[in-house]
Amino acid sequence: MRVISITPRGNLGQKRRAVNQSVKFGSISVKFLTVVIFSVLALFYLVQNQLSSVKRQDIKALQSQKTELVKQAEELQVNANTQKSMKSIQETAQKLNMIEAENVVYADSLTRNEIGQK
Repeated sequence: MRVISITPRGNLGQKRRAVNQSVKFGSISVKFLTVVIFSVLALFYLVQNQLSSVKRQDIKALQSQKTELVKQAEELQVNANTQKSMKSIQETAQKLNMIEAENVVYADSLTRNEIGQK
């Protein structure tokens, strides 16, 4: 800003501005401001869209991980139930003084004559 000293009659030493500094809005400045505002809004929209897309991908990954963990939990439950049932069968067999069979003969392997003889 350039300031010069003007001394008209009766006003010695008073400073006045050499250039009038009023802001004028013409059609170009309005267009420029409109473009800037729309650009900022478009950038805001793109950032929000990108963030929501990332969140959706994270949710899908977590859902697939949850499904996998549920499957593993079901498999572990089945294994636990199998182990419990085998243990209970062994305990019951011991209480009833049962022993393991040594020479097992299956009916499929015998002929009709052998079945009648035994």
